[in-house]
Amino acid sequence: MQCGRQPSCFARSPPGPWFGLLPALLLAFLREQTIQSQPGLLEAALKNQVFINSLPWFVGYFILLLLVLLLVMRMTLHQSGEGRG
Repeated sequence: MQCGRQPSCFARSPPGPWFGLLPALLLAFLREQTIQSQPGLLEAALKNQVFINSLPWFVGYFILLLLVLLLVMRMTLHQSGEGRG
């Protein structure tokens, strides 16, 4: 089924499981790294430290996903002929 010029085309197509999988893997990695570097942390402090350590990564992740989205939209508009002035 081709979407053509239907505006609801992107609403029906799922973004893919990797949008959520990559941050989950990052958090698991940072958790293990934090446990190794600070083994005596309580669970609440560990969660807080992992969150703090993950913040710089999410800025880059957001920018990367934004660029991917813009690229997909540009390719879609180019293929449909609407991107040409």
